[in-house]
Amino acid sequence: MINTTITGNKEISVRDALSGAQINVLLFHGKFFNYSEDTGIDPDHPGVNANILDYIADTANLTWRNSFAIWTAEERGNRSYTEFLQWSTDKYDVVIGEWTESTDRMNLGISFINPHFDGSLIMVRDVAPRESKVDIFNWLSPFSNQVWLVIVAIVIFSSFVNLFLEQIGKQRHEDLSFRKWLMENLYLSFLNITANYSYEPQTLGGRVFGVSFAFWAMLITAAYTANLASLLVTKTVPTLRVDDIQEAIDLNLKICVHATSYSETYMKENYPFSTPLLVLRANEEDMYDSLLNKECDILLAYKQSFETYKLRDDTNPDCTLAWEGRVVKTLNDGYSSKLDPAVKCTDLVNEVFNYYITEIIDNGFLDQQWRQHTQKVAT
Repeated sequence: MINTTITGNKEISVRDALSGAQINVLLFHGKFFNYSEDTGIDPDHPGVNANILDYIADTANLTWRNSFAIWTAEERGNRSYTEFLQWSTDKYDVVIGEWTESTDRMNLGISFINPHFDGSLIMVRDVAPRESKVDIFNWLSPFSNQVWLVIVAIVIFSSFVNLFLEQIGKQRHEDLSFRKWLMENLYLSFLNITANYSYEPQTLGGRVFGVSFAFWAMLITAAYTANLASLLVTKTVPTLRVDDIQEAIDLNLKICVHATSYSETYMKENYPFSTPLLVLRANEEDMYDSLLNKECDILLAYKQSFETYKLRDDTNPDCTLAWEGRVVKTLNDGYSSKLDPAVKCTDLVNEVFNYYITEIIDNGFLDQQWRQHTQKVAT
């Protein structure tokens, strides 16, 4: 890596090449830069991008807070992100954001600073947790409703059959009225179905019937026990799982994509048959809203952004969003500037920023910023 630059006969280290300079930067007010028209940059939590710029400014002895501009989606208008990036790098020294390097953009004269943002494309799904509830009638599950009706009908019918057989055999209890004798037979018949045989027939016909009824009750009890045991065994309910983006396309799943961004270009160029399945949204918040509202089945997200959005109540209110499958495309994103040698000195700005981005990666400052950002979003 080049660590010096030459001005005339004087050798100047890259660290000090912009000492005393004021650079013009363009930032987007969003999850990594907290800005308000009323109060300006948030003094307590300025955001990851502001903290990185402050680190570079303090270490390189340059300024940026008096010469920055904010861009909005309205200002971008109908231009694609590539068109907007080409315009903005021509107007500003550095365009702060999560910009993906591509040959198309480089051919337009856009230069990219060392990446520090994991912009890998991943698939995100809204995976609702399984609901568990107590069913007080679960003991009826081993048999269908029709089977239960047949069983009850047979039990009632058997009580009359047993009563009839004993009656014609003149074995009726004289101390019991017919109504009480019938009720007792009903009671004994329902006990029999539990495999607790309770008939005490006195006639030959009653005993033959009793044996057959006992055998039937044994079969019903065995079947009930077997079905109940199978219900108690924990079963893994198969759920839809998508391993890669091609599988999602094969399943005709709707895919939410950031419109006019690199992700849309990537999908249309590498998976042209996916175009009818793409649900284009103007910004990331709209993408997450569409996923939660079931307007799409999968969201094509940027990994580092997803780590933020999954912790926010507005984009993941029920904590149901999950990264699914393999990485669609590994990307490392960062800031951009103009490829403009010896005209506007943007190559020098690019070189200095490259140096300090490498430094904050090596000394752990960047990791510290991401940890603090995650803690703030999660609270």
